[in-house]
Amino acid sequence: GSAGLDINAINPRTIRLEGVGVMLVGKSDKSLCRQMDLNADGYIDLLCDVRTTGFRVDEGVYTIRLKAETYDKSVLRGEDKLKIVRK
Repeated sequence: GSAGLDINAINPRTIRLEGVGVMLVGKSDKSLCRQMDLNADGYIDLLCDVRTTGFRVDEGVYTIRLKAETYDKSVLRGEDKLKIVRK
């Protein structure tokens, strides 16, 4: 969340992380998402669990892309780097 993004406007069913959707609660159609201020900036963020079985990656640095829509059909996109390490 931010001053320009109300997380309540995001439709969780449209969230895709590299094409993989958000997990559902049990056999329901409710998305496995929760609201909290993750980075202590005073804005509530939307934290969702994705189906990690959709990812097959080796160690390394990857660019990951997120796409979602708001309930009024505005498209949201973002990307970041992800580093995979094995212990």
